[in-house]
Amino acid sequence: VDVHGPMKAFILERRKTDPEFTVAKDGVHPNNLGHWLIAKALMNEGHEHPDPFAKYADGEAAVAAYPHGTEVLKLVEQRLALMHDAYLTATKHQRPGVKAGLPLPDAKLKAKEIDAQI
Repeated sequence: VDVHGPMKAFILERRKTDPEFTVAKDGVHPNNLGHWLIAKALMNEGHEHPDPFAKYADGEAAVAAYPHGTEVLKLVEQRLALMHDAYLTATKHQRPGVKAGLPLPDAKLKAKEIDAQI
């Protein structure tokens, strides 16, 4: 999936009125808007109809448009943090200041509970 093309087109359009506009201040890591542009490119892959997500300015607006969208997003973020910490711990990371995660089997069980809520 080409995520670069749509993001570049968006940036070039915005730079017509704001020459300093960017979605990645360091040139690598996208901000929330950049992530939204990537998500839209992924969700629109293979669809021949116009972009069904065009009406949403960003991911937050898209999430808020769905019943319980905000609650579901919080659960998804909770599961992501749980598994992030568990995998870092399982790989014996050396990152200073990163809290230890649950053992991977325990984290997977807890993630299944969150999946049921989602």
